[in-house]
Amino acid sequence: MSMKIDFFWHSYKYLPYERKLAKRELMALFKSLPVSHPNGFTVKINDPSWQDIAKRVTYFRGAIAENGERVIPRQALLEASANGGIQDCMTGFEAFPSSSRQSTRYSAHGIHEYRGKFNPQIVRAIGNLLNLSPGDWILDPFCGSGTTLLETAYNGWNGIGLDINPLGIEIAKAKLAALRAPSDDLRMFSAKLTQNLNHLIIDLSLESPFDAQQKVQVGGTEWEDMLPNLDYLRAWFTESVLVQLAAILRAIEEIPEPAMRAIFRIVLSNILRDVSLQEPADLRIRRRKSPPPNVPVIPLFVDTLVSWIENLLQAQQCFQPASNTVQKAILGDVRQAVNVISKTSPRQIFSAAITSPPYVTALPYIDTQRLSLAILGLINAADIRTTERQLIGNREITNRQRQVWEDALRENQYNLPIECWQFCCELAAAVNPEKDGFRRQNKPALTYQYFSEMAQMFEQVKCLLRPSAPFVLVVGSNRTKLGGRQFVIDTAHWLRTVAEQRGFRQVEVLELDTYQRYSVHQANSIRTETMLILEVIPDASQSHSAD
Repeated sequence: MSMKIDFFWHSYKYLPYERKLAKRELMALFKSLPVSHPNGFTVKINDPSWQDIAKRVTYFRGAIAENGERVIPRQALLEASANGGIQDCMTGFEAFPSSSRQSTRYSAHGIHEYRGKFNPQIVRAIGNLLNLSPGDWILDPFCGSGTTLLETAYNGWNGIGLDINPLGIEIAKAKLAALRAPSDDLRMFSAKLTQNLNHLIIDLSLESPFDAQQKVQVGGTEWEDMLPNLDYLRAWFTESVLVQLAAILRAIEEIPEPAMRAIFRIVLSNILRDVSLQEPADLRIRRRKSPPPNVPVIPLFVDTLVSWIENLLQAQQCFQPASNTVQKAILGDVRQAVNVISKTSPRQIFSAAITSPPYVTALPYIDTQRLSLAILGLINAADIRTTERQLIGNREITNRQRQVWEDALRENQYNLPIECWQFCCELAAAVNPEKDGFRRQNKPALTYQYFSEMAQMFEQVKCLLRPSAPFVLVVGSNRTKLGGRQFVIDTAHWLRTVAEQRGFRQVEVLELDTYQRYSVHQANSIRTETMLILEVIPDASQSHSAD
């Protein structure tokens, strides 16, 4: 016997693509065409287990059946936990608090800012569109700070993420540790940590520089030993701020539980730009015009930690992830993904891959994260520029490297599709050395390098996916001006052509209109993104070698 189920929108404003995905989700999950109503959609169902299915939807605050039965989706519970709605989670979705914007920082997602990451809701929606099942293995070849990995845990999938950025991997590991950390441990260790830190700054002014005695009071006599890359850090933090940072690091190191230490170090990392001499809102390296002599670092860290722990505990109370799944964040190069993953998960074959890859010369990840990388000891300060060059899509290139890639471009050494290669040649032909600065002159070589290295990525990922497995990429385009001409680099289009040459075929392309990402460099921010859905051509994995 069929029954009608009404699904209801949240009160916040949706982007057009979210409404489209919401409808597509219902079609995929219920095998029924949704009918629009003023506050959402109605579907007809014949499945008596409809409640379990309804809990999986992404973009609705609740569902009501004709017989009066109600369901609050798991995603709605998680978002409510970050919006102060925890008390209403179990009493009915009408009681949820109004929010002007959907929450993307619920649970452990909010532990650390990470430029360029995609909304976690998209991962759940993609999984529903692909009909992923509990226990499926998901690969994220550019896992960044672990958005996909966290969502695999919440959706009952297994997940492995790979990234060459050491900070991204540390954040991802901290998120995964926080997700399953016992609430009593979170409360106890965070309370002990904040108590110890507050004791250090009793009767101290944190607006003025510390004198010698105050430095010892806060950081101890050997505070400098707690800070790797100290000479580099002195250029970006005042002495009094460094003393407080050293005190926090020492207090964290005294915690006996490794998972708690990992979590608290990432919470500290997230405030570093705010207490540094750098302009916090600036993607580039630019100093504050009027930096203060001291900053209340310890109170800021304590407040941030307490607030984030409370948010995490609210999410834990609302919904616990599956306990029988595996999530791993692995530091490694996607260009050697098969070998890297085989060391920890031999013979693992994945049901799907979901990622938000870098694009051509977009975000200088290492550069913008250098303070965290340096203070956490994840990198030697002298290696910052070298490490940046290792990232796919980076904008750093030496004159010698540029010459090598320009030679490769002329000969199409890496066998890119003719159309893609010709586009790179067109960029090179447009360069005017008298008008274009060095960054623009580097663009053609870097563009060819990017697509060549993404071709290597496709070859590696293809060997890790089962035949006909989907590979979903959420990617943005960008633009450049060479010789006075404006060029749009349609990343999704060119990646599709490269992927098709490497054993994939296109299933679908969805345009995702995104929120304007406000920053100092607003003109360079992404305004639209594309969801590119590919699948492995059967037997293609046997026709190419990743070695």
